[in-house]
Amino acid sequence: MAAGIINLVSNDLLPTLVVDYEDADITGFEIFLNVQKEDGSRFQRQATILNVGDPPNQVPASFEFEWEAGDLTPGKHAAEIELFDGVVGQPATKNETWNGLLLDVDKELG
Repeated sequence: MAAGIINLVSNDLLPTLVVDYEDADITGFEIFLNVQKEDGSRFQRQATILNVGDPPNQVPASFEFEWEAGDLTPGKHAAEIELFDGVVGQPATKNETWNGLLLDVDKELG
C-alpha cells in the first residue's frame, strides 16, 4: 500500500475505515491498525474482515476498522497497517506492514 493521507473529523465514529486489498486472499489473517497520535499516545484497532478475496476471479479482499470514542482527536497522527498471515505469536506467521499512513483529523464542523 502506498503512503497516503486519510482525512477524518474529530470525535466521529463513522465512517469506518474500509480497506480493499487487490490480488490477495486474506483467509486466516489477523490485521491491525496502529496509530501514534501527535501527543505520543498510541492505540490499536483490529480489523473486521469483510471479504477474504478471490484473486483468480479479480475479487479484492476487504477489511474495516471501527473507531472508538476518543480515537479521533484533532491533529495529524502517524499510522500503519499490519497484516499477519496466521495468528499473531504462532509459529510460521508471516507479517506485512503498510507504513506511511497519516490520519489527518480536523476539528468538528458543528
